[in-house]
Amino acid sequence: MSEVELVEVFATYQNLALNSASLFISLLTGYLLIAYFMGEKLESVQLWIINVLFLLSIVPMGFASLQYTQIAMKYGYEIAIMQGANVDLYSGTDSLFTWTSRLSISMMILAAYYFMWTTRKR
Repeated sequence: MSEVELVEVFATYQNLALNSASLFISLLTGYLLIAYFMGEKLESVQLWIINVLFLLSIVPMGFASLQYTQIAMKYGYEIAIMQGANVDLYSGTDSLFTWTSRLSISMMILAAYYFMWTTRKR
């Protein structure tokens, strides 16, 4: 691939990552609003339905954003190599980024469930 094509693919995956991340934040915010305003009024069946739908929608969105970001980083490395940059500076950040991102996505989901649980106990 030429450098222009790599930059175009990089920009495409970067946009996909940002769109997935914004959808993740939107789903998380919606769930927290439901928990705050309706949490103690929900019956147990309604709560289970909301929790399952939340989990089935937010997990793929969060990890899709992570996957798109990793692909964009890969193309970013290739662009840096074509431009003569020292790629060894970037090599260790990929694994650290992956694990910290997975941990933060999981912690946000668990924190949202904890928030729902505490609002139900009011």
